[in-house]
Amino acid sequence: MCRTEFIRRIVIVLPQLVVVVVLVLSLTATYLRNAPLPWHWMEVVRAEFRGACEHPDAQWMTMALAALYFFGFSVLRWRQARSQTDKFLVRTRLVLVMAFTGCALASYALNYGTAAGSTDLLVLLAALAVGQGVAFFLGWEESTSRSTAEIRLNLLRLIAVLLALASLAHPAASQQFQYRGQARWVGLWENPNPFGVLMAVGFVLNLGLLIHTWRGQRHGGRGSDQKTPQDNRCSFVVWLIGSWVTSTGLLFSYSRGAWLGAALGLGWLGWRSLCNSTEPPSPPRPRLLLFRRCAPALLLLALALCVATFWNLRHTESPLLRRVFTVGNPNDFSWRNRVATWPGTLEVMARKPLTGWGWNSPVAVYEHGHQPVWLSEVWAITLNDYFMLGMTLGVPALWAFLLWIWLAWQPATVDIPSQLSTCLLPYAALLPLLLGFALEGGLFKVAVAVPFCVLMELAVPATEVEPRT
Repeated sequence: MCRTEFIRRIVIVLPQLVVVVVLVLSLTATYLRNAPLPWHWMEVVRAEFRGACEHPDAQWMTMALAALYFFGFSVLRWRQARSQTDKFLVRTRLVLVMAFTGCALASYALNYGTAAGSTDLLVLLAALAVGQGVAFFLGWEESTSRSTAEIRLNLLRLIAVLLALASLAHPAASQQFQYRGQARWVGLWENPNPFGVLMAVGFVLNLGLLIHTWRGQRHGGRGSDQKTPQDNRCSFVVWLIGSWVTSTGLLFSYSRGAWLGAALGLGWLGWRSLCNSTEPPSPPRPRLLLFRRCAPALLLLALALCVATFWNLRHTESPLLRRVFTVGNPNDFSWRNRVATWPGTLEVMARKPLTGWGWNSPVAVYEHGHQPVWLSEVWAITLNDYFMLGMTLGVPALWAFLLWIWLAWQPATVDIPSQLSTCLLPYAALLPLLLGFALEGGLFKVAVAVPFCVLMELAVPATEVEPRT
C-alpha cells in the first residue's frame, strides 16, 4: 500500500472513529457521572470535567470552546457548499441554526449569573457542534466525488447497535419509577422517559435495517451492499436480535409517548417505502384490488374493534395493556398535567415573545402567576422542549429552530429497497425524538441530543457536486 493511499484511508476512517467515541460517551455520560470508576486517575478526570461543565466560574470557558467548534464547523460547511448543486438550501439551514445558536449564546452572556446554574445550553451547543462536524465530514466526502451512501449506512448501523446494547445495560436496577408494582426500566439514564424515547429510536432503526437486509436478499443482493449470502444472513440475525431487545426495552419503559413515537416512525417508514419506489409499476393483483375496495370498511371495522377492546379491557390487570388504556382514564394525570401546562407556557411566552426570559428563568416565571392552582408539579413544563425554547429565547429563535428541522425533512424519491436505509430510515428514527421533545423532554440531555443532531444531518439527502468548468 502506497503512502498516499494509507493517508487517504486514515483520513476516511479517523472521523468515523471520532463519531463512534462521541456517541458512546454521550450515551453513557449519565451513568459515568456518578458511577464508581476502577482507577483513581479516572475519578480525577471526571471531577475536573464536571467542574468545567457545571461550576459557574469555569462554565463560560467550556461554553466558549463548544461555540468555537460549532461555528468553526459551520463556517467550513458554508465554504464547502460552494461546489454543491443545492448550496442555497444548505446555507439557509446553516443561517438558521447559527442564528438560533447566536440568540442562545447572547441570552446566556447577558444573564450569566442565572444561566450558569444550568448545563442545558452547553449540552445543546455540544450536540449541535457534533452534528455540524458530521455534516462537514459527509460534505467533504461528497466534494471528493465519493459516494457517501456506505458512510451514512455505517453511521445508522452504529447508532442501531449502540442503542441495542444500551437496552441490555441495567447497572442500577432502580425501583424509584414503578407502574402498578412493576419497575419501569431506566437503563443508563436514571429516568424511563429518555430510555423509552431512545429505545423507540433503536427499535425503528433495527427493524428498518432488518427490512433492508431482507429485501436485499429477495432482490438478489441489491440493496444489501452486494454482500455474500452468509454476510446477509449474519446481518439479518443481528438486526433481528437488535429489534427484539430494543422492543423489549421500549415496552418495559412504560412510556406511552415513546410507544406512540415508535408507531409513528414505523408507519411513516412503511408509507414512504410504498410511495417512493421508482421501480416500474406492475399490474395490481386481484387480491390487492379487493383490499383497496374494502379498505374503508376494514378501517371502520378496525376502529370498532379498538373501541370494543378499550371498553372491555379498561380494567385489565396486565400492566402493559392497562398502561395503554389509561390514556382515556380521567384520573390518570401523567399526561394530563403536561398538557395542562401548555396554556400557561403560552402566556409566559406571550409576555416576552421576542427575547424570552433567559436560561433557567421560565420555571420561576411560570410558577408565579401562570400555574393552575390545582397543579402541583410545576416541573411538568420542562417536558415540552419546544415551549421551553420559546419561553427561554423567544418566538423568533424557536421558529429558526423549527425551520432548521423542517428544511431537512425533504426525503428524495429513492429506489426501494436499494436506498431504504440511507434515505428514509433517518427520518423515521427522528419521529420518536421529535414527538418525545413535546411530551417527554430530552433536547437538553446529552444522551438524546447528540443522536438527534447526528440523525438530523444523516437525514439531509446527499448532494451532487457541480461540474468544474
